[in-house]
Amino acid sequence: MRFPRIKPGDRFGRLRVIRLSPIRKCKQRVWVCQCDCGDSKEILAENLKTGASRSCGCIRVEMATEKAKTLSLTHGESHTAAEYHSWSGILARCTNPTDKAYNRYGGRGIKVCDQWRHSYETFLADVGRRPSPKHSIDRFPNNDGNYEPGNVRWATRIEQNRNKRTNRFLTAGEETHVVSEWAELTGRSVACILARIKRGWTPEQAVTTPLHGGL
Repeated sequence: MRFPRIKPGDRFGRLRVIRLSPIRKCKQRVWVCQCDCGDSKEILAENLKTGASRSCGCIRVEMATEKAKTLSLTHGESHTAAEYHSWSGILARCTNPTDKAYNRYGGRGIKVCDQWRHSYETFLADVGRRPSPKHSIDRFPNNDGNYEPGNVRWATRIEQNRNKRTNRFLTAGEETHVVSEWAELTGRSVACILARIKRGWTPEQAVTTPLHGGL
């Protein structure tokens, strides 16, 4: 493969060719190049043409620094951070058939989006830190949906219970709540309200009729 002739002013990645160096290495031409970071370096012509050299070395340093930061964050939190445990738990129950919760998650088609599957840092950036020890990960507003941006939140146990698949929404008058909320608002038990609905009562009768004989 023939490469175009290098000349002053040409750019290769972050490098701009300044002039031909008077020295040669391995019988090859060497060019003096100015890197965007400000440093100058002599680069073999072949390395410029093939793309082996695209900076003075600063790209490699930046990548190593970023990798070190990532490893530090992931390793440093792997045994302590609640957010990391939540993330690893999500992956286990959605992707590992041997996980005890797999049948209720991955087994019924619930997935983890690609960006979260491959990066704890991305997951953390999207969902943020856990607000308190009483919060855990919850799929909301679609409890049957995937773990992905826009469908995951930190929620308390009460909030999660209201988001269960088994919860039913009842409309009485102009208000709509899940059964557990109606129970809190009216003083009737969830079992009482559900039993009334099963007997054919209207939602309004189920939540407003005074208790009599347990129902």
